[in-house]
Amino acid sequence: MGMLLSVYLSKSERAAGLFMSEKDEKTILVVDDEADLRECLAEEFVSLGYKVLEAENAVVALDIVAQNTVHLILSDIRMPGGDGISLLRGLNELKSKGDRPLVYLMTGFSDVSDDEAKALGAASVFRKPSDIDAIIEAINQYLTEHAS
Repeated sequence: MGMLLSVYLSKSERAAGLFMSEKDEKTILVVDDEADLRECLAEEFVSLGYKVLEAENAVVALDIVAQNTVHLILSDIRMPGGDGISLLRGLNELKSKGDRPLVYLMTGFSDVSDDEAKALGAASVFRKPSDIDAIIEAINQYLTEHAS
């Protein structure tokens, strides 16, 4: 299985030839097996000024988190090759609670209740596709309020 890593940079960063984020910038990891949705969300967050990394499943996401500073993760729950619940469990093993990125989950349908997901560390569970604007708004508000 290959690894997919996409990094979206703002126009000014591309013009300046920058690749890595500076210390005070926030990085969002978007995890979804639907490439079109993942790319749409990534572009929206970039337009708001965030760095964005992408992964197609939990296995790739955990590798990205192990190698990068990620402030927030937006992940689908149901994905082949590692779902959102296995991502939460992996994060719990990989990072201490203070170092762990905030995780928002999204799903069209799931066998896991919102309470179960939150017990594993999810901040919230959103329904897709109808809650996409609410997802973007919640993430932008959280990262704005917790800016370093």
